[in-house]
Amino acid sequence: MPIQSLNQFDDLVLDPSQSREFLQSLSAEYRGLYVHVPFCFHKCHYCDFYSLVETGRESGRMDAYLRAVTEELHALSDLAAGPLETVFIGGGTPTYLGAELLDSLLTVIRERFELADDFEWTIEANPETLGHQVIEVLAASGVNRVSIGGQSFQPHLLEALQRQHDPRTVHECVRKLKDAGLDRLNIDLIFAIPGQSIGDLHADMEQLLQLDPGHLSIYGLTYEEGTPLHHRLRRGEINRLDDRLEAEMYELVLDTMADAGYRQYEISNFSTEGGMCRHNLLYWHAADVLAAGPGAAGHAGGVRWVNQPSLGRYVSREFESPHAPISQVEQLDEDGRFGERLMLQLRLNEGIRMEVLESEPMYHSRRRAVIRRHVDGGLLQIDDGVVRLSRRGLLMADTVTVDLLQEPA
Repeated sequence: MPIQSLNQFDDLVLDPSQSREFLQSLSAEYRGLYVHVPFCFHKCHYCDFYSLVETGRESGRMDAYLRAVTEELHALSDLAAGPLETVFIGGGTPTYLGAELLDSLLTVIRERFELADDFEWTIEANPETLGHQVIEVLAASGVNRVSIGGQSFQPHLLEALQRQHDPRTVHECVRKLKDAGLDRLNIDLIFAIPGQSIGDLHADMEQLLQLDPGHLSIYGLTYEEGTPLHHRLRRGEINRLDDRLEAEMYELVLDTMADAGYRQYEISNFSTEGGMCRHNLLYWHAADVLAAGPGAAGHAGGVRWVNQPSLGRYVSREFESPHAPISQVEQLDEDGRFGERLMLQLRLNEGIRMEVLESEPMYHSRRRAVIRRHVDGGLLQIDDGVVRLSRRGLLMADTVTVDLLQEPA
């Protein structure tokens, strides 16, 4: 299907041969690669990413996935004209593949793609999957950044999230990673969990800082529609924290991170000097990123797509094309692209320069008034010619985003 005939089709499915034509039609300079590994040993109740509960290799699904993703990566490597700056392997739980399959996946990427001299290669991991063999594979394969799903150090809060790891394993796996030379670490933390107190968050932050990671992703809990957590909320089994308490928690996070010497560079992300996640920065700057695996999302030149989130369909395409079937395509018009650019860049502390805004026709059409209203209302601020979220605006970023993305009347 030619790209010219596409606009926005959430229910569109391109079969693998159409996917190949679609991807080849895009004008792109790919700077990153995202690979989605959909397997977990347990589905966390708040997670809305495509993932499947798997007990191990006995079912054959992991091996079938590896064969299919190998084919797809071979095909995608022909689309990458230059060296990649970043690779990100997410999930699911990529390290749940185990040392043998993980080694095969990393080898394919390393052999098929040219990587920049200073490339960043991230893999997501849960603490209980980081055994010595897996860590040895990561260290030997070129992975140089590990993102660990910690979420909390309080057993009762992990239980509320349906997380099944022992909090002590986070400390243990950080030590093992650093001993192996993998010292570029991110740790995820969630706050505003049902039943959580300010004291609980204080305790979590103290333990988090003891680990001395170079990067922290600290999110307020979201109740994504369709997740078990959302169903429990609707049934009245759990209660969402009061908005004022959640705001107080976020301000505690901001103050604690600043006092500890971390720089907030995005609404939910903090790093030491030079520790920013370069792959996520590609997303926030709307750079071109390739996508492999069922449920993986890619972007090129204002066009976004999502590989069909179906492992069965993904592994059964063998005789059609090495490319994955695609189930969503979105091609924004000029106004939509500008609105998205504003939304993404205002998530970043760097903001966006007024001179850049003034040079954009779409800014003058209506968004000048939106930005001026939020500057006057204190949610945005302009300093040295740069517009960015204020401290209060960080607490109400969704309000600004909704206004910026609103369709023209």
